[in-house]
Amino acid sequence: MTPQIETSVSIVKLDPRGVLLWDYKKGAVVGLPEAEEEARAICELLQAHGKTRCWLLIDISKMQSIDRAARRFFSSEEVHTDFGIQALALVMDSPIGTVIGNLYQAINRTLHPTRLFTTEAKANTWIDEKIALT
Repeated sequence: MTPQIETSVSIVKLDPRGVLLWDYKKGAVVGLPEAEEEARAICELLQAHGKTRCWLLIDISKMQSIDRAARRFFSSEEVHTDFGIQALALVMDSPIGTVIGNLYQAINRTLHPTRLFTTEAKANTWIDEKIALT
């Protein structure tokens, strides 16, 4: 059985590879309180399973919105270090949004490799490549 947690806005599973499969609930609105709730729950999940690093595959296609404070929190060095993030794959439902998002990511560097995808399969392939490099 795959360990998982559920927050008010998402469901996160920890797969055997050490990948957090993070799915937002339909219509999720994420502000700083929700982001902090998720971070606490995910840290507990990782600690309970002895994980000091992880890869993130986050499906944001059903999310309604995320505010600036939550985005800033998730991109902070604190979250990067607490999760031990090795790479981040974001799944979106729009090819145009993915292109725009990748351009944004190229300009605004993250603390870990980050890519946007339109399918979970492509995101998983990229994550597997990143895992193989470690």
